[in-house]
Amino acid sequence: MARLKVSIDGNDPFEYIGTLISDQFVLTAAHIVDGTRIYSVRLGVGENSTVEKIDVEKIITHPDFKLNPITYNDIALVKLARKVDFKENISPICLPVNEDLQQKVETLEGLLLTGLSHGNTNAERNNILSEINVSRVDRPKCSKSFRNFTIEPTQICSTLNEIVCVGSSGSPLSSQVEYLGKERFVQFGIVSFGLGDCSMGANTNVASFMPWITAVIGEKPL
Repeated sequence: MARLKVSIDGNDPFEYIGTLISDQFVLTAAHIVDGTRIYSVRLGVGENSTVEKIDVEKIITHPDFKLNPITYNDIALVKLARKVDFKENISPICLPVNEDLQQKVETLEGLLLTGLSHGNTNAERNNILSEINVSRVDRPKCSKSFRNFTIEPTQICSTLNEIVCVGSSGSPLSSQVEYLGKERFVQFGIVSFGLGDCSMGANTNVASFMPWITAVIGEKPL
């Protein structure tokens, strides 16, 4: 897990979540880093973790990222200033790199959302990472809930939870599936935006962007 300290329009830094996907790249949502300043990235976030602080070299947002009137292609990569040495509490998450994994997201009933826990306002945020089980929602039902904005195949719709809602953008949606001969956690989504009552959220479908991710980082992720 990676914690991004982001400043928007020169205001006080605010923390968001991303995921380490290689020894030099962090995956997150484009809307939280586009036009912002990232003060630092901290890796190994969690209880009893040894946090490693790393500077940022550059931010790469998807070329088709669109914010208004509804957010599409909400994905970005943060390139770290140096490569990371993997250790017990700092390691990359697996991504849906093959066709089997990319199709699996359409059949998953539940996903695990990992984000910062808090109350209903930004002021009530704390530093504890929470894991919340959410359910995948069919796109037609989701589109209707979002006032008939179309939820595209490049997005995954899910339930949300008020514990992990405000400021959860960039957080991963993952599931434990069989990959490379064993059960592993694979990241299928990135939290993008949600309804005001925290009942439902639209998330970036990572599988749809694997060619772009691979091209940017210059290698095939795990």
